[in-house]
Amino acid sequence: MLRSSRNLDASTSDAEIHRLRIECKKLCYLLEFFASLFPREEISQLVKELKKLQNVLGDHHDLSVQQEDLSRHLACIKGRSRLSLLQAAAVGGLIARLNGRQQSLGEEVRHALKSFRKREHTELYQKLFGPA
Repeated sequence: MLRSSRNLDASTSDAEIHRLRIECKKLCYLLEFFASLFPREEISQLVKELKKLQNVLGDHHDLSVQQEDLSRHLACIKGRSRLSLLQAAAVGGLIARLNGRQQSLGEEVRHALKSFRKREHTELYQKLFGPA
């Protein structure tokens, strides 16, 4: 996860971000399932940080899916009636708003990734599970 998250930037595809989210979920499930085998405070710290990252990545993915759905709906609007034009304008406006929110969420994604990759967290992973 650390290696794949290092390459994330503004040009990273939504699919790649979603794959990272899935990897976060898998790791989170494993940490929670095996938590009783490790010091509670340390595992809790890792799970908490991982869930923050997972939530931000999830929000990013949700915005992407919503834009795709609205774009498909926009493509289905037929005709040039006043109602069709108003509907197309409304859907286009929604897509623009969602895209703007997704772009601003990029800073939150970068912040969550930076926090996830903090030295203290990577050292804790290595302490508990060995080198990657």
